[in-house]
Amino acid sequence: MFWLICAGTAWAIPANKAANSPGGNADLITLNFQNADIRALIATVSQLTGKNFIIDPRVKGKVTLISGDKLNINQVYNVFLSVLSVHNFAAVDTGDGVTKIVPVSIVKQSPTPTSFTLPPPLGDTFITQVYQVKHGRVQDMVPVLRPLLPPTSHFAAYATSNTLVFTDTTANVRRVLKVLEQIDQPMKSSDIHVVYLKYAKAVDMVKILNGVLTAKQKANPKKTKAVTLNVQGDETTNALVIQAPEGDFTLIQEVIDKLDIRRAQVFIEVLIAEVTTDKAQDIGVRWEFGDDNIVNGQTTGNTGFSDVTGGLTLGYLKSFVTDLGGNLIPELQVVLSALRTDSNTNILSTPTLLTLDNETAEIVVGQEVPFVTGQFTTANTSTTTSTTGTTGTAGTSTTSVNPFQTIQRKKVGLKLKIKPQINQDKSLSLEIEQELSSISTKNIEGASDLITNTRSIKATVMVDDSRIIVLGGLMTDELQDTVEWVPILGKIPVLGALFRKKSKKAVKTNLLVFLKPMIIRSQSDLDGYTAEKYKYMRDAERNSNPNSKYLLYGSRPPVLLKQEKHFSGEKLGPEVADETNDEF
Repeated sequence: MFWLICAGTAWAIPANKAANSPGGNADLITLNFQNADIRALIATVSQLTGKNFIIDPRVKGKVTLISGDKLNINQVYNVFLSVLSVHNFAAVDTGDGVTKIVPVSIVKQSPTPTSFTLPPPLGDTFITQVYQVKHGRVQDMVPVLRPLLPPTSHFAAYATSNTLVFTDTTANVRRVLKVLEQIDQPMKSSDIHVVYLKYAKAVDMVKILNGVLTAKQKANPKKTKAVTLNVQGDETTNALVIQAPEGDFTLIQEVIDKLDIRRAQVFIEVLIAEVTTDKAQDIGVRWEFGDDNIVNGQTTGNTGFSDVTGGLTLGYLKSFVTDLGGNLIPELQVVLSALRTDSNTNILSTPTLLTLDNETAEIVVGQEVPFVTGQFTTANTSTTTSTTGTTGTAGTSTTSVNPFQTIQRKKVGLKLKIKPQINQDKSLSLEIEQELSSISTKNIEGASDLITNTRSIKATVMVDDSRIIVLGGLMTDELQDTVEWVPILGKIPVLGALFRKKSKKAVKTNLLVFLKPMIIRSQSDLDGYTAEKYKYMRDAERNSNPNSKYLLYGSRPPVLLKQEKHFSGEKLGPEVADETNDEF
């Protein structure tokens, strides 16, 4: 056993003894330095451990070291490192068997050993530790770890590789690594959630959800005071960004699942026609309030029709009308055929509309007609003076310059706007706005510009799926003057009246709007109606080219692909008809 007691000087033991017992318990040492020179302590430790030290000139001062327990060689060296740290000095191992004793302030620029393993060895030796952050971001960890290290240490974050690099004593490094083990963990479920919508619009969903959350917070202000609930929408990706705790998010997700569904569509066939009152009676449309054929017994407006027995009576059947021969005929086609065969009927339009439930569909067919809304002319007065000799003559003239007119263009023609709503009982509520305008051919005294005739209907009706409704009652009176005469004789003055006949006839026309809405709930339903219209167009094309004898030799009329080919996924385009095949 060795006793080292120094008072102003340092005692040393032979190096061979230290070498013979580098870390065992055979040679236990008790250290006792009273106000000794630090260089004497360094020399003593060098003799005990066999290490080679290079002392920086700035390493000076007195130290006091008292050990109550007996220490082995390794413990002596660790105590020595602690003494250096207390006096702001450090031992830097250069890796070539030499240890530098330098001030702590320059350690970060010194070639300290670099450790990539965890944890580093015990002691107060200065090392540079490299740590790869696995789960978090180094930028977020710097504010947490920086206060744990002394100002003399080096601490840096390299965001590119998400790596931390710090230089300090091994004791401090181990302490920082313990903190890192706790904070560098896989992220738990976040309060931020992203939900991608399938059918609904994000901007519309945000309004609904924020309204629900606001009402919830008002109902339970104490419970939701410390909880952050927020919903934002991204139009680009049609997604919702929701900030809410897991429990609240589950409730929000349930609301989203119920609202983000595929909406049904409504396919509407429309027939708009002008019919004379007499012809309307011939067609025999029954319109009696309370009749079983009326859809839900609800009507809006008045058609002006009288109840006519006989003729073709339209019932509000599900899909078809049965004629006298027992044939099933689509309802609206019956009406259209009946109206087209009469010269007193003017078919204005037969549009079809397709729109989502609770979305407005609009069709406009017409022209933009200019109307003069104002005119303006500025008056410019100038005075001209001419002089002859000593006599002057002054004259005043007024001229008009910069005249202009203001013109506003208005759409004249057919406008139809329909907003359907599908009810739970498979009926439909229709908000209908229809307007028909035209330029009047009559010259009205005092009129300075064009005159338009306008007839409009605005109604809300209810109808079952695939039933027809009729809106009418827009009557117009037209007085027709007719003059008939015998050629030549009818133009003789005075006597010509005997050979002329004048008559006046009042003609009343009624604007009728027939609508047949049909609910489309699946793609197969839509394909059926599309195929029907496609076949209609193809048949019309075929009928326009009944044969090719009037075409150039060898040419064949182009025809759309057959319905089966088109709906099987083949490319849509003209196909060459076979002249020998009537079924092309």
